[in-house]
Amino acid sequence: TNPRQALVKPIEQHHAVNQNIKKSNPSLIFINTLVNGSRLRAMIDTGATHSFITQRALSTLYHSVVPSCDCIAQLGDGQTMLKIVGEVQLLLQFNKVFIPLNVLVVKTMNTDFILGSDWCTKNAARIDYEKNQVSIRSSYGRTFIPYHKSI
Repeated sequence: TNPRQALVKPIEQHHAVNQNIKKSNPSLIFINTLVNGSRLRAMIDTGATHSFITQRALSTLYHSVVPSCDCIAQLGDGQTMLKIVGEVQLLLQFNKVFIPLNVLVVKTMNTDFILGSDWCTKNAARIDYEKNQVSIRSSYGRTFIPYHKSI
């Protein structure tokens, strides 16, 4: 027999099981916030360069006049285009933390309110997949916001 063959051992089959998998879909993260005093669910989208709100959601809020804009935003898929109708400053509240945020207003979108990487960066947002929460930097230290159960 070949002496090298004795050194080669069969690879054992291992079945990897991730014990940390939760039942909810971790790819979509929603949190609750107060926007201009009204409760609204926001989706966190770290791939979006800007934050967006639909005209329908904005119509439920007290807000300033939206200066018109004839712009188009291209989504990450490189094909979908969103018609931007304007930009408005909103006041978001998480617990005791108030955050002004400029958002682009769009006609329609697959969700009412998106917090993009502009919001994530400005507030040093951290997503904790294990604890199902998002934290942001504030003058009180870090403020923790639990995921909204979107099921």
